[in-house]
Amino acid sequence: MDQHARELIQNDLDTTYLVEAGAGTGKTTLLVARILNLIRSGRATLPQIVAITFTEKAAEELKTRIKKQLQQQLDSEKNASILQRIRNAYLDIEKSSINTIHGFCASILKQYAIEAGLSPEFSVADPGAFHKFTQQLWQRWLIEQVQQQNPCLYSLLLLGISFEKLEKIVQLLIHQRDMPHVAKVDADVAHFQQELARITHDLQTEQQYCTNKEDKGYVAIETLKDQHIFLRQQPLEQFAYYVAHGIEVKSGGNQKNWDPPQVLKEVKQQLKSLKTLSETTRAHHNHNLVCDTIAWLNKFFDTVKQQKQTQALVDFDDLLYYVKHLLQTNQEIRRQCQENFRYILVDEFQDTNDLQVEILFQLASQDEELHDWQQAQLIPGKLFMVGDPKQSIYRFRGADIEIYETVKEILGSQHCLFITRNFRSTHGIIHWCNQVFSRLIVKPEDGKYQPQYTALSPSREGAQIANPIILVSYDLGDERPIEQEAKCVAESIRQIIDEKWTISKDGREQIVSYKDIAVLFRRYTYVNLFEQVLSSSNIPYQVIGGKSSFNRIEVHSLLSLLKTLVNPDDKMSLIATLRSPIFCISDREILQYSQQGLNYLAKPQTSGRMAVAMTLLREFHLQLPQKSGYQWLQNLYQKTHILLTFASMQQGKHYVKTLQKILNFAKVTTLNSFIDWKNFILWLSELDSLDNESQVEEDAISIFSIHRSKGLEFPVVIIADVSANIRELPYIIHDKPTNSVAIRLQRGLLETQNYSIICEKEKNRLVAEEKRLLYVAATRARDYLLVPVSGKKQGFLHFLHQDISAAETNIHVDTFHSIVKDVTLTSMEPVKIKNLDPVSESKWFSHRQRFLSQKKSTPLLERTIDTRHYKGLQMAGEMRDLLCMIFANDDNAFLHEKLKSFYFIKSFHLEKILSHLQNLDERIKLSKKKYHNLPFTFRFEDYLVMGNIDIAFQENDGFVMMDCNLTKKHDDEHYLYLGTIYSFAVSQLLNCMLKEITFYFIEEDSSYHITNVDFENMNIILDDMAKKYS
Repeated sequence: MDQHARELIQNDLDTTYLVEAGAGTGKTTLLVARILNLIRSGRATLPQIVAITFTEKAAEELKTRIKKQLQQQLDSEKNASILQRIRNAYLDIEKSSINTIHGFCASILKQYAIEAGLSPEFSVADPGAFHKFTQQLWQRWLIEQVQQQNPCLYSLLLLGISFEKLEKIVQLLIHQRDMPHVAKVDADVAHFQQELARITHDLQTEQQYCTNKEDKGYVAIETLKDQHIFLRQQPLEQFAYYVAHGIEVKSGGNQKNWDPPQVLKEVKQQLKSLKTLSETTRAHHNHNLVCDTIAWLNKFFDTVKQQKQTQALVDFDDLLYYVKHLLQTNQEIRRQCQENFRYILVDEFQDTNDLQVEILFQLASQDEELHDWQQAQLIPGKLFMVGDPKQSIYRFRGADIEIYETVKEILGSQHCLFITRNFRSTHGIIHWCNQVFSRLIVKPEDGKYQPQYTALSPSREGAQIANPIILVSYDLGDERPIEQEAKCVAESIRQIIDEKWTISKDGREQIVSYKDIAVLFRRYTYVNLFEQVLSSSNIPYQVIGGKSSFNRIEVHSLLSLLKTLVNPDDKMSLIATLRSPIFCISDREILQYSQQGLNYLAKPQTSGRMAVAMTLLREFHLQLPQKSGYQWLQNLYQKTHILLTFASMQQGKHYVKTLQKILNFAKVTTLNSFIDWKNFILWLSELDSLDNESQVEEDAISIFSIHRSKGLEFPVVIIADVSANIRELPYIIHDKPTNSVAIRLQRGLLETQNYSIICEKEKNRLVAEEKRLLYVAATRARDYLLVPVSGKKQGFLHFLHQDISAAETNIHVDTFHSIVKDVTLTSMEPVKIKNLDPVSESKWFSHRQRFLSQKKSTPLLERTIDTRHYKGLQMAGEMRDLLCMIFANDDNAFLHEKLKSFYFIKSFHLEKILSHLQNLDERIKLSKKKYHNLPFTFRFEDYLVMGNIDIAFQENDGFVMMDCNLTKKHDDEHYLYLGTIYSFAVSQLLNCMLKEITFYFIEEDSSYHITNVDFENMNIILDDMAKKYS
């Protein structure tokens, strides 16, 4: 069907083409073939050909495939002149310009640094390093602004804009350098103040004509009078603050209560006029405050620019801007570049933006001067682009599908080719995709933000699977939908393995193994929960990518340790290290020890765990310059028992695997010499994940984000997180078709006047991209595609609802209230918060990484309350593991064997727990709802509290709970306090009262019982616990 287009791609080398290649159509093979034919024909040598890819990994893969093809042609080519060209290309493979757009631009700037206005010694900061660079500058700059009592900053803080949100906005603005200026509008607050006084006075006069003081009109005037009395006492700056929030102006009334009745009409008219003026003044004032904020933050960007110049540093965005400016302003260098790079081939063209396209068109244009890339006259055949607009899913990184569609229009249909034969998926999957996405992906009338769907043609050879699309239904039940979905996915995987489903691999039928299955997520938010469910179902898995705290706690702990060892003055890292699982020292111990100075270089004056830890830190700091980096780090692992510590936790093998990879990395980079610890720590701090596609476990399912899975394929694909809502609108929206920008600092309060209009356009773009994201996920599947479905109609299920309703589900997972397997709902720490105190800004910075509060909280951390008794993460982790094993296995011999890998919990602990649980056995069996290792997080007034419920089960109209303790019993008041907290948590989490609690103390084999707990005195209890345990 598309054979003619494929032949043109390979052989028509003198025509410019934009190739639209669908998923699984072999576009990389065609790209390699065109490059080889350019070389064979003598049109260009390999160094004269530029091949742009989206990632460095893709560039390496393309280079490898070209090298392999060149090797094969060296062995088969008979023509002497062509053979010499192939041999030269093979020898030049490492000189080739096969790179990302940023790598390509960096190579140009290295050659013309002086002409571009850069230092010849400039270095390039990758996105992770640049983020760290700007983050450190921002923290220092913000402290200065707090100390200087910057009025703009304080206006924002008064309106509830947190430091965290400001930092997010800063990071967004850094990458919006071409953002148009937002002009201020007329907002005469003083005029509104005068009008408020005048109208209030007039209404007060007319109020005497009301005969009923309960009349709504009369009450409205009274309310306005009270506000005015308060507001007229405020200075203009403070008055503006209340204007920003809005002045309450109500209306109403009954003419029967007014004499004469027409007075009420005049009252309503004046109130309406005042309300309109209030809303207009508020909108204009807040618009201008946003403009002032951007102007204020621009001063920070000047600081960033100055620091980059001082350090001869450029970021990825700089690479593009400098090259664009160089090509626009220096015609001689542009001519040299055009001669050096005879042909330019671009892969994944749908993921480019206007800046990148302008650079490409500058190099491919035959115009002597080019001021508008859309007017360029391209050199025939010099530019070749391949992409799939249906797979444009990187808008959050700046990719602009509307640029793709614009280029398509400029080139015209004669220069656009379509590749549609899919060699990857079974015919059933292709037919389903065509049916679904021909309905979902449709070109809109109001823009270019969605392409028209082009159907794929099934071309996979071999036996076909009868039912490759599996709709897995599950009931929502009483648990959160995402929890039920996780269990549904685990049950489906178990069914696939147990029933020995078959797939076609290398032309032969094979039984599905774990490594053939991939679970794809829209985002990593809920991966932790799925990990727990998979683990409890004994399904091996590996997470590819992601930055969740669940699979990075070991990295953060090691990072803090290395930071404090390299820099003894880094007190924040020292405290984090002491509190980490490596040393597991409580805040109380740290506070007590700090009275003699928190300096590990000084000899400890006391004994105890703190002294041991500080002595060990001192020892390794002094050894730092004496051993090779690898030997030093290996010795650190041994002395701190870090592998043993993390091995004892839930998912310990994954933690240990990551730590071992870090050690191996140190071994590779040290080469028996000293590691550059600064760069090593920077690498570690920006580490996304040490797992990648090339490091696949022998037999385990793979968990990817859909974005990370792009370009890959799997025999069995399960799409997870299908009912999650579309991501929130960004703070900053640059509407490029109209070249206008809208900014929102706080929903419904601080935003530019045009935000509501532009955000509607942005919503359409986000919905369109969500449909393409679903397309990418579906087209990763080779043999089977599984989609969990429920009664919800949101997220992906909203798009698929029509198709699901018309289909029969192939698997049904029954609703069940089985035990929750240590589901981590949040990484939020329990904290006490209060209003911002500018004097304490340094304290805030020292704790900011630990503060993960909800949006409305203010950013000053005062103290921590931990309802888990400070006994350490190791003990808590082992207890969770033990409870999981007890409820999953009846074989006591198996349990005792497993305990050999535990560090704290021993066999006698297990026997005591099993004996105690026998007393509850019948009651638990009769319960329809039972849980263990159930985490909770709740907000109460100005506290955030996090904890974990060991065992809970429903009995009649309430819940019964048991809490297992390795520690000795405290005073009764302590457990009454904890019981109150647990009772409140159960009421919030399970919507039911907690009628009975048993605290079981394993070491003492004793219990403490509480019944009928209420939580009337929660605020007093939390205050007392804060004073006692902080």
